[in-house]
Amino acid sequence: MTIWLILGIILVLYLFFAIFKKSIEKTAKIKVCAICLAVSLTWISLLTLYFFELFKDKIIIAILMGQSTVGIMYSFDKKFEKNKNILALKVLVILLGTLITYYILK
Repeated sequence: MTIWLILGIILVLYLFFAIFKKSIEKTAKIKVCAICLAVSLTWISLLTLYFFELFKDKIIIAILMGQSTVGIMYSFDKKFEKNKNILALKVLVILLGTLITYYILK
């Protein structure tokens, strides 16, 4: 699978989730981020294929997992923006996300 195909998949998933965002939120009763869903679903799929030895490029999986980690950090930042102690939580999210990504892909 080439990087261009993976980027295309992310784009198609993003467009799908963006178009059906309101329906998804109404059904699931949670707010969704179309790009977050697209990237997460892509790396989860690639990681599954990796564990079944059907995909070998750990670099793109790590990049996408890193994007999700940063997205989670920004989500915490937005949710707790009035709390001045959020910096510690943001650092913790980045450190744990990096550690988890490392050990999953090692």
